[in-house]
Amino acid sequence: MKKVIALLLTALLCCSMFMTIPAFASEEMPSDTEIAEKEAKISALYDERLDAQVAGDTERFQEITIELEELGVERITKEEAYKIFNLPTPRYVIDKGDELYEKYSLDRRIDGKYYTYMTIIITPKVPTHYLVHTGSFSQTMVEPKRATEAEFINLAFSILGNLPYMQPVSWGMTLYDLAQLFIENVDPAATVSNIGASYTWNITEVTANYFMASETVPNMYIPIGMSNQVKGWIGGTILSWSFDSETGGIAPEGMQYSYELDYSPSYFPNGGSAIEQYIKEQELFEERMKSIEVRGVDNDIVYEIPLAKAYWEA
Repeated sequence: MKKVIALLLTALLCCSMFMTIPAFASEEMPSDTEIAEKEAKISALYDERLDAQVAGDTERFQEITIELEELGVERITKEEAYKIFNLPTPRYVIDKGDELYEKYSLDRRIDGKYYTYMTIIITPKVPTHYLVHTGSFSQTMVEPKRATEAEFINLAFSILGNLPYMQPVSWGMTLYDLAQLFIENVDPAATVSNIGASYTWNITEVTANYFMASETVPNMYIPIGMSNQVKGWIGGTILSWSFDSETGGIAPEGMQYSYELDYSPSYFPNGGSAIEQYIKEQELFEERMKSIEVRGVDNDIVYEIPLAKAYWEA
């Protein structure tokens, strides 16, 4: 009888071990393809969410936030973020609702070894946040320019076409209209001066900060890089023109134009590239726009809009 019981126990133990095999198999590390697909989904949702935010679509913003949560993106408090950043935590941390802190972790296989990286994303939620950039600037170009067709096309191009990372959205006149205006109405010997212009902008920035799990210290993350995504617009208005010709001419005052800004690094805000660079080159990863140059009526940089600094620059 004892032998029968022993045999039964042995059989049950073997059966139990066999049944646990699928559970262990399901916990295998995801493939590189699965990781890349998940990164791409998260990236696309963040890009769409910033579009919704710039457009003022709060309903879509909330919908996308829920979709991100379903992919493993977790909302954290400011205090939790400060601890990960290894920054001094204020004595009293008050959540004013003016920003959204989120994090998620993924694994990346590099040279046959898996590393865990964490991404912290900071998204502004109110127009007074430091990641929302608004402002205005005015400029007058005093130096006279010849009002010939060629010279004025160069001048008009300087006014309309020299904002990096931007595409023209609209303006009151095309370059052809301006050239025809001067050919038909302005003495070729005339010069134009005292060109006044004003510029306004509204730009929203989202930052992604990358960390790698320490291989030696449990629950410790090492900073490995930062990137940002920047969207918004810059608009301009030509305020005045002056001519020094006896025949004079017409002055197209009030001409308006605008440019749309859309700067999105590859796969923002995923840290796969950040951890690869850090492991292979031992360098911090930076794929971010640091400032925006506004060029004026004479193609000079008339204003520079600074963007958020990386925390290691503070």
